[in-house]
Amino acid sequence: MTCRHQCNIALITIMEALKEILMRLTMITTAALICAPLAAMSQTTPEMLVGAWLTPLAEQSVPGATAFVRERLVFEATTNTISIEAFSDADAQVPLFTYASSGPYRTLGPSPDVDGALLLDAENDSSTVTIFQNAPKYWQALNLGNCPLEIGVAVDITSCVSGPPLNAAKCVELDLVSIAPEGLRLGARTTDRCVERPTMMGEALYTKP
Repeated sequence: MTCRHQCNIALITIMEALKEILMRLTMITTAALICAPLAAMSQTTPEMLVGAWLTPLAEQSVPGATAFVRERLVFEATTNTISIEAFSDADAQVPLFTYASSGPYRTLGPSPDVDGALLLDAENDSSTVTIFQNAPKYWQALNLGNCPLEIGVAVDITSCVSGPPLNAAKCVELDLVSIAPEGLRLGARTTDRCVERPTMMGEALYTKP
């Protein structure tokens, strides 16, 4: 056998080995790409909910004014509180008011509609508003004109609020909750959650402060 023939055989062997290596690398890369979204959609558990979660501060038009608003969601072992915190400035240094709705919640296992999401039922036991400025016209626009509001004091508005946006639903709210690496989402606000549970996640993203 000539040297040239032996070299050709060796070259073919090396080429076959390289093909095998490339094939294995391709399989590993493909598997990683497939598994990545599956990891992101891992099942949310009740233990993952516990703690405080915040949305980014966003400029919003509210009745009678423009404010910078964020939502704070706090889960404890059996209760949760959703707060709306409104400020006059983009640095969140001048508060307008805080609205807090709290009550018990329970989880009912994985959602059949949204991978990784958890079924969540929540009730409202109390609704309070704390004002930080003397602005009667503004509170009237929020339908709080009949409430005995006092600066710096959390006032129960359950029996005195006369309309939206701060009148909490008197029902068990049917919801979803999902936690992914980027944060927590609740169900989409496209249905009457007193009657029907959402089948997709909402856009609002809550993250740990």
